Amino acid sequence: MQALTRRLLAPALTALTKAQSALQAAEADKAGHRDKAIGLTKEAIDEVNLGIAAGNEKPKM
Repeated sequence: MQALTRRLLAPALTALTKAQSALQAAEADKAGHRDKAIGLTKEAIDEVNLGIAAGNEKPKM
């Protein structure tokens, strides 16, 4: 299950990281929407990393 979790979440993490870079490179302002999108993207990256970490944990028996 660990390898499956990483295999499924790794592309999401890559896409989110690219999106974050694009947002940071975008022209500032946009009525605050750019900054909010950057924050939400960071939250999503954090959640994916937590999911990967949870997938790496050994099942408790």
